[in-house]
Amino acid sequence: MERADLLERARQGDPGAIAAILNQQLKYQAIECRATVVDRLLHLVFRAEDTTPDRSELLDFVRAKLMNLDIENLARVRLYGLDPGAESEPQSLPEAAVWTHEFALAVGSYSQLIAARASEMSDAGEVAGSASSDGSGAVAGGVRRTKKQPTPLSLAIVAIALGLVVFSGYRIASRNAEPSPPQAAPAAP
Repeated sequence: MERADLLERARQGDPGAIAAILNQQLKYQAIECRATVVDRLLHLVFRAEDTTPDRSELLDFVRAKLMNLDIENLARVRLYGLDPGAESEPQSLPEAAVWTHEFALAVGSYSQLIAARASEMSDAGEVAGSASSDGSGAVAGGVRRTKKQPTPLSLAIVAIALGLVVFSGYRIASRNAEPSPPQAAPAAP
């Protein structure tokens, strides 16, 4: 198949053409992609030869490729990362996937801004979707929430502000603690 024909079919939303374009570059990483479309939702299943494909790398790669293709007739994309031995039949995908990620193809979409809905297994092996309200970075409702780490700049600003408060307090305290200068006695007439 010619490259121009493949690109045109991919722009029209042909899952086979989209998978072929992605597989052309993923073959160097020993990752295979399969694609299907159901109700304007493109399902992309990724499997590597020896390990589970890296979610963040694939997400960046796939999002950039699909946005550049400017695909018609598709609204959303759902990625599935499978272990090498996992079943990849459509009915078993949600359970067989180690991670999933969904995003909208339309620029400016709400899910594009919040980096999509995601469900994945945590590093500790817990199943995604377990509730956690302590803000500790656990998965809650299928969306990963992480604590924000302070940046060096924010730490420096806090340290300077704290230093100014302490210095000002010291100056006020020392001014109140100093004996007032002796007042001159009124002059005698």
